Amino acid sequence: MPITINDVAKAAQVSRTAVSAVLGRYTSNTTVQIGARTRARIIETAKKLGYSTNYLASGLRKGKTNTIGLILESFGVEVTLQKAEGVEQTAYENGYRVFTCFHCNNLEREEADIRDLLARRVDGLILYPFLDGRHEQIEKLVEAKFPLVTFYGDLSLPVNSVTVDNEYGAWLAVKHLEEIGRTQIAFLGGDLRYHSMQARLAGWKRGCREAGLDFEAMTFLGFETAEAEEAGYQGCHSLLESGREFNAIAASNDLIALGAYKALHDKGLRVPGDVAVIGFDDNRFIRYLPVPLTSIRQPAMEVGQKAFSLLLRQIQNPDLPPEKISLPPTLIVRQSTMVATRP
Repeated sequence: MPITINDVAKAAQVSRTAVSAVLGRYTSNTTVQIGARTRARIIETAKKLGYSTNYLASGLRKGKTNTIGLILESFGVEVTLQKAEGVEQTAYENGYRVFTCFHCNNLEREEADIRDLLARRVDGLILYPFLDGRHEQIEKLVEAKFPLVTFYGDLSLPVNSVTVDNEYGAWLAVKHLEEIGRTQIAFLGGDLRYHSMQARLAGWKRGCREAGLDFEAMTFLGFETAEAEEAGYQGCHSLLESGREFNAIAASNDLIALGAYKALHDKGLRVPGDVAVIGFDDNRFIRYLPVPLTSIRQPAMEVGQKAFSLLLRQIQNPDLPPEKISLPPTLIVRQSTMVATRP
């Protein structure tokens, strides 16, 4: 027999309402307060009993609800919201509604979101997996043949995915800087735990290699922080204080580039006269800066649209093999590199 909420409540020695609040979060009693230790005990008990696995396998998803779940990494990044917009728009056009969650790079939140959305009987899930590489719940979804698409193409699982060719985008940035004669490049990176950042680093290295430049002789700074603007500012400030020569900055995203702008301005340096700067993502705000920023544009809306199309394909044809799609970004040239010329 399938494991029920009552079974979990009995084993954990708590009320059914408490289990519902923690595992399902669909209880109508919004005043339930669950302590951290009780919450942890309920989750651990559910895992030991195999509640989530049996939930998928027991056939509780009878029929279709015309709803899907969308789990993203952070609500503070514009390209993430553009992906969500692409999913929402395409879903609406096909008669589906979307429940959206943000795990904010917290594994417990991601697991809770998945449980919650399954409890709501969604027909499928689109998600950006937590970056630490533990994907037990995703493995269970794949084993259960539950309709699933990820915004992450490097999982060693037979799962649909849609991503951006980050390596190619970073290569484009180096190629552009080399073409305008800026070959003393400082690279300001993001969190290397992200597959996207690893790919961008590989693209920078490939761009340098093909241009005959020594990447190892240049400066690379990586950051593990949520405050990208501050990381860019502090990184560029440290670089300036070190006395190392550079005439260009390649930033792994536009927010890091924005912080670098401030550090350069504080030092009395001109963009692009003294230092050319190129970002990544092409956020809307960068075209309105006093010196509009050159950037690598992600096709974020298209990523979201294709993700839903893949999910719908699996919902309608569950036996089709998974597909992995990688979309190319494009170079958008603006003033931050436009007037730089060869010496």
